[in-house]
Amino acid sequence: MVLVMDYSFNFFLLALTLITFNLLNTGATEVTYDGKALKIDGERKIIISGSIHYPRSTPEMWPDLIKKSKEGGLNAIETYVFWNAHEPLYRQNEMKNFTNVIVDMVKQAKLFAPQGGPIILAQIENEYGNIISSYGEEGKSYINWCANFAESLNVGVPWIMFKTWGGHDPHRSAEDLAFSVARFYQYGGTLQNYYMYHGGTNFGRTSGVEKVITNGDVNTFDYGRMMSTTVFSYNGTRVCFFGNGNNQDNITFNFEGKSYTVPSWSVTTKTTTLVKNLPPEAQTRLHYNFEWKWRAESLNYINTHGNSSSPLKGVTYTNKLIDQNLVTNDTSDYLWYMTSVNIDEKNPIWGKEVTLQANTSCHVLHAYFNGEYIGSQWVKNGQYYFVFEKIVKLKLGTNKIALLSATVGLQNYGAFIDRTPTGILGPVKLIAPNNVENDLSTNEWAYKVGLDGMVRELGSVTNKGKKRYKWRGNIPVNQMFVWYKTNFRTPAGNDSVVLDLYGLGKGTTWVNGHNIGRYWPSFISDENGCTSTCDYRGAYTDSKCMTNCGKSSQRWYHVPRSFLNQEDNTLVLFEEIGGNPNLAKEIIVVMDYSFQKILCALTIITFYLLNTYATEVTYDGRALKINGERKIIISGSIHYPRSTPEMWPDLIKKSKEGGLNAIETYVFWNAHEPLYRQNEMKNFTTVIADMVKQEQLFASEGGPIILAQIENEYGNVISSYGNDGKSYINWCANFAESISIGVPWIMYKDWGGQDPHRTAEDLAFAVGRFFQYGGTLQNYYMYHGGTNFGRVAGGPYITTSYDYDAPLDEYGNLNQPKWGHLKNLHSLIMSMEKVLTYGEANNTDYGRMMSSTVFSYNGTRVCFFGNANNQDDITINFEGRSYAVPSWSVSVLPDCVTEVYNTAKVTTQTTIMVKELPAEAKPRLHYDFEWKWRAEQFEHLKSHGNSSNPLNGVTYANKLIDQKLVTNDTSDYLWYLTNVDIDENDPIRGEQVSLQVNCTCHVLHVFFNGKHIGSQWVKNGQYSFVFERDAKLKQGTNIISLLSVTVGLQNYGAFFDKTANGILGPVKLVAPNSVEKDLSSNEWGYKVGLKGVDKGLENVDIEEKKHKWYPNIPINRMFVWYKTNFKTPKGKDAVVLDLYGSGKGMAWVNGRDIGRYWPSFISNENGCSSSCDYRGAYYASKCLTNCGKSSQRWYHVPRSFLNEEDNNTLVLFEECGGNPKLASVQIVTMK
Repeated sequence: MVLVMDYSFNFFLLALTLITFNLLNTGATEVTYDGKALKIDGERKIIISGSIHYPRSTPEMWPDLIKKSKEGGLNAIETYVFWNAHEPLYRQNEMKNFTNVIVDMVKQAKLFAPQGGPIILAQIENEYGNIISSYGEEGKSYINWCANFAESLNVGVPWIMFKTWGGHDPHRSAEDLAFSVARFYQYGGTLQNYYMYHGGTNFGRTSGVEKVITNGDVNTFDYGRMMSTTVFSYNGTRVCFFGNGNNQDNITFNFEGKSYTVPSWSVTTKTTTLVKNLPPEAQTRLHYNFEWKWRAESLNYINTHGNSSSPLKGVTYTNKLIDQNLVTNDTSDYLWYMTSVNIDEKNPIWGKEVTLQANTSCHVLHAYFNGEYIGSQWVKNGQYYFVFEKIVKLKLGTNKIALLSATVGLQNYGAFIDRTPTGILGPVKLIAPNNVENDLSTNEWAYKVGLDGMVRELGSVTNKGKKRYKWRGNIPVNQMFVWYKTNFRTPAGNDSVVLDLYGLGKGTTWVNGHNIGRYWPSFISDENGCTSTCDYRGAYTDSKCMTNCGKSSQRWYHVPRSFLNQEDNTLVLFEEIGGNPNLAKEIIVVMDYSFQKILCALTIITFYLLNTYATEVTYDGRALKINGERKIIISGSIHYPRSTPEMWPDLIKKSKEGGLNAIETYVFWNAHEPLYRQNEMKNFTTVIADMVKQEQLFASEGGPIILAQIENEYGNVISSYGNDGKSYINWCANFAESISIGVPWIMYKDWGGQDPHRTAEDLAFAVGRFFQYGGTLQNYYMYHGGTNFGRVAGGPYITTSYDYDAPLDEYGNLNQPKWGHLKNLHSLIMSMEKVLTYGEANNTDYGRMMSSTVFSYNGTRVCFFGNANNQDDITINFEGRSYAVPSWSVSVLPDCVTEVYNTAKVTTQTTIMVKELPAEAKPRLHYDFEWKWRAEQFEHLKSHGNSSNPLNGVTYANKLIDQKLVTNDTSDYLWYLTNVDIDENDPIRGEQVSLQVNCTCHVLHVFFNGKHIGSQWVKNGQYSFVFERDAKLKQGTNIISLLSVTVGLQNYGAFFDKTANGILGPVKLVAPNSVEKDLSSNEWGYKVGLKGVDKGLENVDIEEKKHKWYPNIPINRMFVWYKTNFKTPKGKDAVVLDLYGSGKGMAWVNGRDIGRYWPSFISNENGCSSSCDYRGAYYASKCLTNCGKSSQRWYHVPRSFLNEEDNNTLVLFEECGGNPKLASVQIVTMK
């Protein structure tokens, strides 16, 4: 094969490539080449080269790198002469001058081979072939110029332009890389370069083989199926290559009378693991003791930035937006864009809530308005353009806008890279809701390059004026634009040193004044694309066999030992977006990926720790590690707002008895922020994190919390958000991906739905299968579902019960046989923890979905037999014994001889939940409530005023508004009220018209001229409907009153915050002759909530005299309040309210909101069966129960809500009509 000299090159940044050869003499060397190989002093040579870039390591590291490269079989090193390293300021040198300078330096030092030096090849360009077409004829001219210019330099060695790609994020296995290299030599290659070379592949090379390959005759034979042989012959010596390019099959063939088997695309090697640890002298502390100081970055110019008439020092001004590169000349990542806008009372956008819109080509943008931080945004997934939008509040007079654009490395490859826009190029606008715009792009803009702290050299050890720049103690965490400083001792030994910046956000770091570089450990890589195994066979692509999915893009940062002092060192961080330096540590070069910081529906997993000392929690590719020891975690979800504090001890006790050693819970944003937008996400997260730290609840502080999750269930919706969504990643999902975690799901229930049911056998199978295949962290969602008290049930249409058919039922009782069957499995798994977490696993596939797995560790073996066939029981022979494994089950043999557990064989006794009257009420066979009642008041049905003559509590607008925006989620109920005036000349006067309401309500009740004309609600998940009823118009004013009711707002899914709610129209009156009157732009009145709630009718201590209740209750009447008293049932059994006979509404006990009720909503009668075949993949509509019955009839009343004495108050608001006389208070027992 002829080595093709690829004349493709690019002068941007990397101008000159040199290859040095391991020459054995110091005399002048002639380097030439023919069509077969490079020739050193006339003799063909095989060159095995590796790329090592000198600026990316330190001079102190070079001897060791070269030594290991030579030991690895290389005989040449390839490196770039880095233009940016020799020309730090843009346009300081032209290319011709730069190349001349470098070549003259090399000649002067006598480094070229003809001068006795090691350089055998020089390359004038690199990677230009990919972009040459973009430049047309000019590109071709540039190539010729490079070639002619290179020749004119007369360096005495061949000039080449070649390229071999490698990857830094993707993973290419040793087998695949060795195959491609060997294949290259099989087909006559003689010059191989590894881009990049970091050691690890052992290639032997003898001079005899080299002679045959470079000078011999070549004969190639094709056996088909991608199998071939190549024979090199020279002076009676032969060398043979057998190449199997088939990416599926091993192939056996006959060569010269002998049989050879060549594996598909294969090689055998020994592997090593990269380990990062605290230095031995620090390990006894389980953490790293940094004593931090801090000072804030000065942001004075966000309030005052001067102008061209009165300029500030270091600030320049111009009446346009300028590319960041042109202003900074790449001297800093940071550039402030600042302007002012004057607002007077005549300005069309004055008094309105306006949007600041900035169209940017920034990498990162931080925005301030009138000195207040309003938000940040950054590039995601390679889309280097975005539009920043935030609502701002204008003030009369001068409003200051300050935008900080930050680059994260300028583009260094591609066509026209010097023309790639960076920074804020506009337009920048203020936009009012009525679409009036104020374009600020041609304002006078002020430009301030860099950070004040960098000007003051805060990163330097000896920054000038130490006393002048005071550092403080008691550092803030998670605060933007903060400088941190500390000292640390140099780790003993010669191991590489890295800075672990876990917990930090984004910024720059210095060690002893050396700039270590930008850091951004909070930027999480895409969670998709990685697999637990790598099938390296077949053509390599950069997305093949990827690793590190869903983890920090870079957490560890190299600190060369030459940067360190012998003893004490200074570390300085500039934190740009907020982080916690207390979590950083200096460590030596186990994959120790600790957990992330906190947020949103923040998830926390607590572990039953046996000590109260600080605990280190890390994990490797196999399991979580507690104080360095791998552990199996069997966790269950219990959500604290869905049970009461009085229930928590018993729930935890039963969970522990059930074999759990951890509890997972959310920190509920809605529980801590009952009013929408009361706290921003950042504030909420900070508050929660600080609370947890203050109580020392993290394991590192001696507490029980071992994991924290910043997001939940985002993977299902991430694609809907495009590039923005990909960077907003659920840490827990990423973690699960990295260790092959599978979470069994037991489904919740909604109004009108049947009860999902997942059998004990099926759930145990999923868990057993998970541990068979190496799982070590199992969480049950839910282990105890509990109750959605009050209005917190979302969905929409999620019931008050959150039972989930979980091992512990809604009331905290054992759900048998599920709880007991899983308990037995948990106990068995935990007894084998050491073998499962440290043992070697060997899998055997018997076909028909039958497999066995043997874990072996220190002479102990554990066996799993898994039958995933959903039809057939299968008998296998294992080590001379016969074992029958039922379909869809896993057998566990802790000694690989005796089956101790099978997931399909349930030995736990089944219990039945019984809801019954308390014993003291049973003789009566019913429950004697003495009810009182009063009607919900509807003054606004007769008159609701208008904007000129408003009613108390009613607001007005000339349009239909989304219900969420009006209620701010303070009530399920919103009245939409309007009038329509009909005179004698109106074309629809005297007609029997149809009132037509296009609605995204959950429930709609309609009144016309004070009379109820109909109701309608969502069915089968269709959250949009058209209500139509006949209405009789009268001459004069006709009053339309529409009550829209939500039944839980959407709380999950893509753009769920933008889901429409309420009546968004159109609302029309339609005559039989199709004449329409559209009322959508009428003046509408809005009344939030119920009058009874405003008066506090649900409260126990309400004054009866002020709000009178009446006896002789009506039944089956809408909008009625009912009230009664009852005694507390004796004993400790769970208490429920049986609302059989009621319609829809809300219930309170002793003033506590029990939640929404809707027992009249009957579930679909189809889908249930008398028997359940659980085998096969589980899905939500499998093994359904409760078909054709009330969606939810019983409502949990925690005993902590009840008075110890007999007197309890029950209040119902009945919305749709029912009979409260059929209701009762019952207890729940398990029999």
